[in-house]
Amino acid sequence: MSKYEELSKLKELLDAGVLSKEEFEAEKKKILDASEEVKPTSTKKPGFFSKEAARQRQEAFEKLPKAEQQRQQMMGVGIGIFFAIFACMLMFFVMLFGWSGVKAGIENLWGR
Repeated sequence: MSKYEELSKLKELLDAGVLSKEEFEAEKKKILDASEEVKPTSTKKPGFFSKEAARQRQEAFEKLPKAEQQRQQMMGVGIGIFFAIFACMLMFFVMLFGWSGVKAGIENLWGR
């Protein structure tokens, strides 16, 4: 039986005079409190960019030893620097040889 059905039955009992106003309010509070406790939890994993997933990653990171935290942070910085240098080199070669020249050079390098 849903909480709405239970509440409507309680209201009928109140209107019929079987329950007093205080008894009605107490039973109503029990039903509403119980329905809040049984909130369905989602079995779906949160997406990588969701706030819940970010919070879980942050908590897991904070549990790591300080040295491991620093190592992971420096790895992230190193990867960022690598991609920044790669992007700058690609732009330089595109400006120098044009996109078709860079494309031809890559094809020659890969043997196509």
